[in-house]
Amino acid sequence: MRCLYLFFISLILLLAGCSLDNSGDYSYRMPENRSDGLDVASLIDVGIDSAVIGQAVNEILNGRYKRVHSILIYKDDRLVFEKYFSGHQFRYDTTEHHGKIVDWGPDSLHRLMSVTKSITSICVGIAVDKGFITDVNQSIFNYLPEYKYLNTGGKDKITIEHLLSMTDGLKGMEWLVPYSNPRNDIMMTYYSEDPIAFVLDKPQLYKPGEMFQYYG
Repeated sequence: MRCLYLFFISLILLLAGCSLDNSGDYSYRMPENRSDGLDVASLIDVGIDSAVIGQAVNEILNGRYKRVHSILIYKDDRLVFEKYFSGHQFRYDTTEHHGKIVDWGPDSLHRLMSVTKSITSICVGIAVDKGFITDVNQSIFNYLPEYKYLNTGGKDKITIEHLLSMTDGLKGMEWLVPYSNPRNDIMMTYYSEDPIAFVLDKPQLYKPGEMFQYYG
């Protein structure tokens, strides 16, 4: 009986050791050339230690760092590292916003969340450079004539700059109610047929430019 007990203990330790090895045995591979306009090269080509990158990947695979969908390194005009992981899709109405587990990949769609703010600012900058927008200090209603019916309570003083800097003074609800609540600003694209009207219909709490409020 004692021999059988020791056998099972040894087997458990062996399997545990194998499990750790399997989750921490990543070895670097140069990114695949997908003919998508990005040139590829190896980490060595650009002077990056592949062992350091490998250690980071293994720590992600072992669960030390959570919710990492992918790592891409672009250096010296070349893609030198590309690795995707498994994880939960985002859901507003679940515990910790965990949806189903998927294998992320180069063609996976992601919720960009607040990254969109930076993209919007870039687009506005391009529009100014191209002459489509004359001045970011113009009233937003100069570009939204179909929404003039919502121009009440001094909202005509809201400029493009105020929207970009989140200082429009309109009542924000992102941090006041759960994300799954239809009144939450971040849900406007899900529950509102007209997101622009959803925003402009909010009451004016502060003078434009007077108070910063984070919006989804």
